[in-house]
Amino acid sequence: MKKYNIIYADPPWDLKYLKETKSGINVYDLPYVTMNIDAICDLDIESIAADDALLFMWVTDNNVPHICKVMEAWGFKYVTIGFVWNKVAKTTNGVNATLGKYARKSCEICYIGKRGKYIVENSCKTDQYAGIVKGRHSAKPPEIRDRIVSLVGDLPRVELFARNETPGWDVWGNEVDCDIDLKV
Repeated sequence: MKKYNIIYADPPWDLKYLKETKSGINVYDLPYVTMNIDAICDLDIESIAADDALLFMWVTDNNVPHICKVMEAWGFKYVTIGFVWNKVAKTTNGVNATLGKYARKSCEICYIGKRGKYIVENSCKTDQYAGIVKGRHSAKPPEIRDRIVSLVGDLPRVELFARNETPGWDVWGNEVDCDIDLKV
């Protein structure tokens, strides 16, 4: 089985989201199949991870308490925040924020987990903050993949829960033709 030094994941966390409409604030299911924490942890990511690897994982704010549990189940140890994406609005100078129970949410955070040796080669050239225009629901900016390669180098890499095929990346998910076989 192929091993990857870079694993990039945007798990379909099981949650609801709030949306303000003309009729008021409503609670909606996400427009894709979600997974609970145990199902995410049960994925055999450890079998595709190289001995020296980094995991870049998007985590919704309500799942922050589960970061270490998921990373450890996948064979990684939490290290730090990798990227903070502030969703810039397409048509205004503001941000594209969703409703939250406390504050409006315009940022998503990608966390880094490590396995084995330190493999970062360009930490001084890669910015953590990314003010990038928001695309379709849940889609992450392609620029983040470029930043990961800039940070770590041109190493074997896979995107889990991928929504598109990206040159240079193997992919796995229910919206793409998968390059690898993971048991769900």
